[in-house]
Amino acid sequence: MFDYFYSFDKLCEEMSNGLKKGTWYKYLKKDGKEILILDIAGIDEKDLKIDFVEEGYNGSIVITGKTETEFGTFEINKRFNIPVTNLSNESNYSIKNGMLYITIVPEKKNNFKLKKAE
Repeated sequence: MFDYFYSFDKLCEEMSNGLKKGTWYKYLKKDGKEILILDIAGIDEKDLKIDFVEEGYNGSIVITGKTETEFGTFEINKRFNIPVTNLSNESNYSIKNGMLYITIVPEKKNNFKLKKAE
């Protein structure tokens, strides 16, 4: 039997950065904040776990999750190193249309300013 969708599926597979091949993400800086955007399509929010782990002079954001559906299993297991050890309370995340948006705001420590030596 001829599969009408074979060519379409093949094209999508070649163009896609699907969860099986690797998760699409983008990292950018805007207005003093760092924003990490990830494709988490198919993963239910209740199955998603997002942690911040301090590791020496840097930190990591660890994102894990697994959702099983009638169409297959969708999972994510990613770790992103960030040059921050303390996050402010302004740091947050949101999910919209299968995308995870993590806003990273470093905590300001005592408004430290480096002064010129005399």
